Amino acid sequence: MMNIVKVNLPSNTLVSRHFSTIDFADGFQAPVSTQGKLTKEDIVKAFFQSSPGWIKVLMQIRNFLASLVGLKTGKTKEVTSITLKKGQLTGLFHIYDVAENEVLLGENDKHLDFRVSFIKEKLTHSKHLLTICTIVQIHGALGRVYWLFVKPFHKRIVPVILRNMIKGLEAKC
Repeated sequence: MMNIVKVNLPSNTLVSRHFSTIDFADGFQAPVSTQGKLTKEDIVKAFFQSSPGWIKVLMQIRNFLASLVGLKTGKTKEVTSITLKKGQLTGLFHIYDVAENEVLLGENDKHLDFRVSFIKEKLTHSKHLLTICTIVQIHGALGRVYWLFVKPFHKRIVPVILRNMIKGLEAKC
């Protein structure tokens, strides 16, 4: 059984320094065992390939409702290859920063800005610790109402995606 742990926002990371004001932050962490090299590209690609069908349905509902109030929506593009370059669009998200052991993705909209960070820590030759952190900066009443409805889903979705990512990474690497 995979042990996913809720963690605080790690200090001295790209994600911890990105916004001057953070209205929400969380993190989830789990070990990853690999036989080969685990790259940042592998991790980000696994993220885009790890949403189960029920999450995709929730995103379709979210996109429909968001379009009614003028928020950004988008079709999920299949991510088959990754080049991690600051400013590049990957899947639905922009790459905001890349460091040796961290990649920061996200999006800005009129109701909120968010970032998702993938942090890889090497424990041994074949074992890593993978952390996914999310930070949110809310804008105005629309953002507060939006986040009120999205936050409970977010707290359930991220551990599911992390679990699926790890399964996929361990099978591939």
